[in-house]
Amino acid sequence: MKKSMIIAAVLMLLVSCTKNKDNKPIEPDQPDIEQPVSDPIVTEPGQSAGVAVQKTIGPSGGTITSADGNAQLVIPAGALDQNQTITLQPIESKLPGSMQKNAYRIGPANLPFKQDAELVVKYTSKEIHEASPELMQVAAHQSNGKWKRVGPVVKNKTAKTLSAKIRRTWDYTPFLEYHLEDNKTKTDTAVISLLVGEKVEFSVTHIVWDKDSTLRVPLIVGPKEVSVWQINGEPNLPVTHPNGHFEGEEAAKRSINYVAPVKVPAEDTVSVSAQLLLGSNRSIYLLVRQVAIVDQNRIRIDGRWYNAKAGAIYTGGLLMITLGDISNPSKPVNLNINMMSVTGPGTYSFSDATVVTFLDGAVTPVKGWESYYTDIHGKRIHAGGSVTITAGGIQVGQPLEGRVEGELLRVVNSTTGQVERVAVYGSFGVILGG
Repeated sequence: MKKSMIIAAVLMLLVSCTKNKDNKPIEPDQPDIEQPVSDPIVTEPGQSAGVAVQKTIGPSGGTITSADGNAQLVIPAGALDQNQTITLQPIESKLPGSMQKNAYRIGPANLPFKQDAELVVKYTSKEIHEASPELMQVAAHQSNGKWKRVGPVVKNKTAKTLSAKIRRTWDYTPFLEYHLEDNKTKTDTAVISLLVGEKVEFSVTHIVWDKDSTLRVPLIVGPKEVSVWQINGEPNLPVTHPNGHFEGEEAAKRSINYVAPVKVPAEDTVSVSAQLLLGSNRSIYLLVRQVAIVDQNRIRIDGRWYNAKAGAIYTGGLLMITLGDISNPSKPVNLNINMMSVTGPGTYSFSDATVVTFLDGAVTPVKGWESYYTDIHGKRIHAGGSVTITAGGIQVGQPLEGRVEGELLRVVNSTTGQVERVAVYGSFGVILGG
């Protein structure tokens, strides 16, 4: 994981430091590609998320710092006509793409300043998902529920601070105007977990604003704004690459499918990045997401653990899941789950509709176990246990995750009805086939 984070950080340094002839960072502006107009972003106010600090500030000006030390409001002389009790409090932010831990409420509500005050907010690379700092802006939440971009915003990449000029006491939050979103979590959070072999679509979206700086619902960017997609800083990886691959051509695509490798890579987390070309100067910026590859397929029988390969298919109303350890072909270990009437996530007790069998080839002689047995009177007796589907269901091509736990049975003497019991546990995460 450290390796991929270092690669992402190096990439960010390489591509986010484009300079103009005055040797100043180029600010990305609104796209030079026409986009459809979306609705304004309207949200409820965020709830308080920390201690409020208050300070009396008058016509001579003053400074107030938040209790967490991450925000500071500087009110210049002449901004206020009389003494005011100014408050500064951390809050939750409802704005898409915002820094959740760096939103602040300034009180009293809707107090105007006669001169620009300055709001300074700290950030970390992790909080902006290793993206180019130039892509950050600051927004104010107004009393009508709409968000408005404020500025100008000065980004100090050395001190890792944002400084915005403000003229009124509202709720404020930094945000990334460009996001790298996925269709699994439907967010732009820093880390997404994928099963081995799982596919996820990434899209670059952009929060646009109109002439009065009102923010609008994010839109997928135009195709000319994404120059290349990369995995751990490398484009065009083959299908067999241990870090996964993209489906199709990476260049000039605003959305792309990433396919996780069939085995967990040496570094269990890889970085997926989109390189952007923005503004009239076509400056280069970077968006990065961290992807954790997991393989949760394991079996435990009678206290012994096995790492397993998993497979699942759904056909004719029957869901079949197989977990197998074939590291020693002469001593196979296989757990099979056959389920009828599966509708989605939930717990399904062992029954005629949920049958589990286990072949334990690691012992001599080989033993076979089942979730039920038939007694000497011909009656089927089910063991105590269940299969729990924690995510997914019966949609072919989508992840299916869950576990089986309980007891399995084996008839030792069919004449006397003597039965042996064993504890079993299995966890699975697999792409459902059909």
